[in-house]
Amino acid sequence: MMVTVGLCVACCTLLGVSSAAHQRQQSLAPDESDGRGNVRRGPGADTQRAIPPIYTDDTEPLLPSGGHQINATEGRVTASAASSYPSPFTHPADCNRQGLQYSCGVCDPDHLLSYQAADSLERKLMSIRTTAQHTCQHDNSNKHTRPFHIAVVLASSVDPPADLPSARLVRFASVLAHRYGLGNSGCGGDGIVLAFARRPTPMAVVAAKPEAAKYITPAFAQRLNDKSKRLFAPSASVPIGEGLETLLDDMAAVLPSVARRGVPVWLVIVLTFLGALLVCLLVAVCLSNIQIQRTLPFLKMPFGGRSDIPVS
Repeated sequence: MMVTVGLCVACCTLLGVSSAAHQRQQSLAPDESDGRGNVRRGPGADTQRAIPPIYTDDTEPLLPSGGHQINATEGRVTASAASSYPSPFTHPADCNRQGLQYSCGVCDPDHLLSYQAADSLERKLMSIRTTAQHTCQHDNSNKHTRPFHIAVVLASSVDPPADLPSARLVRFASVLAHRYGLGNSGCGGDGIVLAFARRPTPMAVVAAKPEAAKYITPAFAQRLNDKSKRLFAPSASVPIGEGLETLLDDMAAVLPSVARRGVPVWLVIVLTFLGALLVCLLVAVCLSNIQIQRTLPFLKMPFGGRSDIPVS
């Protein structure tokens, strides 16, 4: 599983998502909405499905295709449903990512996003992986930086409605983080899952493995959950994809970043000292030249100046 995730990240970095999205847009018609938030796949997809699936219990084995069962009732996510929820890294088509050989981590089996919104999320994940990195040290001689691995998963609802549906969704996201094998091997667990459910209350939660949890703290996770409820409230009218990108930006802001890490502090101090020393030397040279001209006015002035002009 770790090798599979690693291959997915490498392919996403090298190939990008835009070329695959372009090819897919040529073969598929634009997405159509049924007016209830379900997005139907255009011609060229294997099936048309407007009814979300039921994610099966852990006691039931995974389907051979790695997919999920279809039922005539609403899709429901439970804490144990992660066993039947598809993986974007191994079965992107089951995550509504048709046309991609590898996905960067977006899974939307209930078709809550348009293709364009899902592609935009993929690009956002790629961008974060190139900037949000941390130091991974296997031993004293093997120290290097590695990107955080982030997945975005979406489902129709949390079932049954609980007193704290966010806690149930967090459990679901945590199970998926481990099941997907998110993170770099030997780096202490740097995988993160951002999970969204539309019912009973539209919201998103984040679950992080131990290394990532140093930055995705419980306090931050609570703030993100509260913000998601405001973003996805009916009165806000924020598209799901746009809201999730906003939350990803918030996550990226608290993760250690190559851009923010910049030049080491010690190097800044050394460069500042050398710059100040250079300024002092230049000032000293200028003052010295002025003093010499006043003392010996017959000498030529620097920079081609005239020596016949008396120095006062």
